[in-house]
Parts: sequence; structure tokens; C-alpha cells
Amino acid sequence: AQGNQGRQGAAGAQGAAGAQGAVGAQGAQGRQGSTGAQGVQGATGPVGGSHTQILFNSSGTTSGDAGLTYDATNNLIKMTDGLFTNDQELNTSITLSSGLNGGVFGPYTIASGVVLTLSGGTTFVVL
Repeated sequence: AQGNQGRQGAAGAQGAAGAQGAVGAQGAQGRQGSTGAQGVQGATGPVGGSHTQILFNSSGTTSGDAGLTYDATNNLIKMTDGLFTNDQELNTSITLSSGLNGGVFGPYTIASGVVLTLSGGTTFVVL
């Protein structure tokens, strides 16, 4: 007859971990998704003034005035019940191009070092 089996011995210490394997190649990048739908266009902002009125900035708001109009057919600016004004001194050099005329209300001076150049065929009048 066979004798009794003896007790199992204690488990041995765990061995050191092995080196990590190489990292695999990165896969291909996927397709870019389609562009989403464009949003709704906002409403058109209000236009200041009325037909033929010249628009200007009036305290941050676009405005027009019935007394200041533009005739696009004849290239005329019309001012009703208004006054033309100008500075009494030219402080920036200006060239009046050929084919244009210019003028100011006087007295009128040209500052030191400033040049008013009149191209051929131009007229400049001080009234």
C-alpha cells in the first residue's frame, strides 16, 4: 500500500516582470465629417433717412435729412436752408487734381510748411 502524501511546501517568491513589448503602429486617420447646415441669415438692419437723402452718423445712429439730398441722375448735392462752412486755415498739404476746381470762403491762410498744389487746368477761388 502506498503511504500518505506529505504536505505541500510554501509558494516561492514571484519573479520580476518581463520587459514591455513594442508599441504597434498608429492606425489610419478617419474621414472628416460633413459640414453642418448654414444658419439662418439675420434680418437686414434699418436704413436711416429717405430716398435721395445723404446718410450720416447722428450720435451713433444712421440718419438722413430732407435738407441734404443727392441727385444721382445729375450728380448734384442739394442743401436746403443750410450754410457751407470751412476752416480759415489749411493745415494739411493738398493737391487739387487736374480737371477739378476748388474754393473756400475767406479770409483763408495756408499754414507754415503746408502746400496747396494746383494741377494743370485747375482753379482755386477764395470768396
